Amino acid sequence: METTSSSTSALSRRHSICPASRSARPVPLLDRSYWVTRHLFVTASVELPSWVSAVAAWIMVAKRRSWIGFIAVCDNEWEIRRMGRRDIVVALCDTSTCLEWVENFRTGLVPIDDDGNNSPKVECGFRSLYKTAVRDEPSLLSAVVEEVKKLTEQYAGQEISITLAGTAWGQR
Repeated sequence: METTSSSTSALSRRHSICPASRSARPVPLLDRSYWVTRHLFVTASVELPSWVSAVAAWIMVAKRRSWIGFIAVCDNEWEIRRMGRRDIVVALCDTSTCLEWVENFRTGLVPIDDDGNNSPKVECGFRSLYKTAVRDEPSLLSAVVEEVKKLTEQYAGQEISITLAGTAWGQR
């Protein structure tokens, strides 16, 4: 079930589920003021040493791409008036798969930008999860930028806020 269709009912938009080709993940938004416009995924790119298959074979079959969060927008007119703006939320969950944990152990600092000139530095594992794309699936960075840009264009002329929320995000 796609969540971006204008024909999608309000209830299903607020209790959004990923398309069947991905891991189904219900997102109940209890106050019903927000609706999910996009689900977010990360891709682990870390290569494990061959000896891991002898010690923990189950890690070798782990999925490289996993659900990590969603983007939602406030569509409740009363709430928008109360806040004085339309809010866009980027919600990210913490580490959930073995490969994400392995990425987290890559703690060396690297520039966040590809050019590296005077760029802030982040942990290597975080950068990998944030910027790795696979086949026709965008990186987390590309997905967030694309969806936020689409929403800010859709609500151009309105006061907009962007809220970043997550659990253990600083540990990545």
